[in-house]
Amino acid sequence: MNNKKQSPYGSWESVITPEKIIEGGLKFGEVRIDNKDIYFLEGRPSESGRSVILKHNTDGTTTDVIPGNFNSRNAVHEYGGGSFVVREEVVFFTNWEDQLIYKVFEDKIIPITESSDIPMGIRYADLTLSNDGKWIFCVRETHNEGKEAKNELVAVSTTSSETVVLASGRDFYSSPRPNPTSNQICWLEWDHPNMPWDGNELCVGDFESKNISNKLIIDGSKNVSIVQPEWTDDGKLIYISDESDWWNLKQYSDQKTSDILSEETDHGGPAWQFGFRTFFIYDNCIFLKGSSKDKNKGLIRKISLSGEILEEIQIKHSSISDLSFCDGNAIYVGSSPTTNTEVCSLNLNTKNLNILKKKKIN
Repeated sequence: MNNKKQSPYGSWESVITPEKIIEGGLKFGEVRIDNKDIYFLEGRPSESGRSVILKHNTDGTTTDVIPGNFNSRNAVHEYGGGSFVVREEVVFFTNWEDQLIYKVFEDKIIPITESSDIPMGIRYADLTLSNDGKWIFCVRETHNEGKEAKNELVAVSTTSSETVVLASGRDFYSSPRPNPTSNQICWLEWDHPNMPWDGNELCVGDFESKNISNKLIIDGSKNVSIVQPEWTDDGKLIYISDESDWWNLKQYSDQKTSDILSEETDHGGPAWQFGFRTFFIYDNCIFLKGSSKDKNKGLIRKISLSGEILEEIQIKHSSISDLSFCDGNAIYVGSSPTTNTEVCSLNLNTKNLNILKKKKIN
């Protein structure tokens, strides 16, 4: 029996509805870990692209951390990123509408930074907590009428209204990261006309009494780019440099720099947004995203600080971002030609993969 129905051009009914397209448009990012709890951003097309902070619960469900009138997003360097941090279930985030930093605790949401006379005039990005949770290290971008925006590295108190300037004078800053004892901090800085992937400088300094002293430029230049500086538990600084014309792992230890891996492959890439992350450090080893010979799959590589490749775990996702560690698991946002974008948890011992959140495609 012929069940086909003829209809005028443009009037055909389709099973692919606008609602189904929106359901498949979720975006995930900014994975953050708080003890054994996992948080991440979910961008929702059905809510005009609002970025919602989600907490993954132990029963497999997720809970919205911020209500519908808040949007965890910022506009520093226009592309933004690094919009929230969490410690002991207290969340700090930048809100899109006013660009203020808010504190979420005990079902309360309060701003901890002051508003500007210009709409969205003072912006914050790349939020990173000190180890005692008393300070948020971040980039502040101040806009003024008729002038270029001013970028500074600042520390925002989580317990008072105080904000102190840690570094200023360069055109751009990013990646403030305290060492395990918070007595030192590293960051990146650069000037026009460079983009961060053209060239920048990796700096370290002593953090004490609300300021930075003994600043030292340890790597990078106007022609060498650095991305993702991270500290080990014993105070070594791991980062990625393109000095070899490939984005390769390096370290700074005992007041000198050295290569960890020197390969004709990229371990990192251009940081269009703050918080770009392709590796994490656990148990004095680096867990780095990699490429599999099977182009439909990816790798997570376990590497010693001396550059020995200890293990390569093949996974079903060829695209890996926001690689993080939580309670024996690698947490990341993954996708591939055969899978949708999903938030994943890979057990590093059993290699079992658990999907925490994925797009709904009917």
